[in-house]
Amino acid sequence: TSVRLKLGIQLAQGNLTPHVRSLPCRALAGKYPSIVPTAAPAKAGIMAASARHVLVALAVPALVLASSQCSQEAPESCLEDGVPGGVSMLQHKSFAHRAGEKTHESGHGTGPIWFPMQMTMAPFNDKTWPFQVLKTSEALGREKKCMKAFQTSYDCHFIPSEYGGHTCPCLEDQAVTWNCPTWYASNLWGSWFLRPTNNHSVPLGDYAETRKTCMSALQQAYDCTFYDAVHGGAKGSCFAGYCHTWFNLCMNGDKHIPAQNMHTVD
Repeated sequence: TSVRLKLGIQLAQGNLTPHVRSLPCRALAGKYPSIVPTAAPAKAGIMAASARHVLVALAVPALVLASSQCSQEAPESCLEDGVPGGVSMLQHKSFAHRAGEKTHESGHGTGPIWFPMQMTMAPFNDKTWPFQVLKTSEALGREKKCMKAFQTSYDCHFIPSEYGGHTCPCLEDQAVTWNCPTWYASNLWGSWFLRPTNNHSVPLGDYAETRKTCMSALQQAYDCTFYDAVHGGAKGSCFAGYCHTWFNLCMNGDKHIPAQNMHTVD
């Protein structure tokens, strides 16, 4: 128990992130630019010091459950490049995925900013959760735009490019937890342990209209990454170089052509 507690605390403090971070990068290297966290949530710096204790409390149960499950499976399923399953299982078979993939609808939970490895808000709710977007018309208005942009952009990945959907990869991402869909979830709500659903928010039947809707949403989503969560911006992060490379590819068809902040959510 003491070992698991230490691992959980180290994970919450970011001391184990280099290994966790490297897993999806190795799995997807050379295939396409993957969206995975470079360091457990880059915007954690704006959280209060007490938030770390909450994160520890959330990380430890997941780690304990993953370790106990690992001991019941074949030994080879508990290793990742020689690393014991206590860490590896968080990457490949997280609690959220064992319990059944958790999904959220767009518009749910506006205001609260979830922690990156959070699986539930209990015993709090949307109104009592302590970490919130600023209660100003500017911040809340931006949050509404950003959540809609990320949700619409996510929906566009389900539409074939020949019908106006996104031309860049996302749903092909094979990582279990730190993947493209959960990156969208982190920007919608803050947690990688959620997964958005396809809300079918994009009009179909007219290529030009569909393409315009998808590109507009993608541009707004990108612009949202320039604002922090408390001011209504993206609740995840895009500080990593490969995140910008992915946006370059999605918006310009070339990962070497930089995407531009068009200030659509200012």
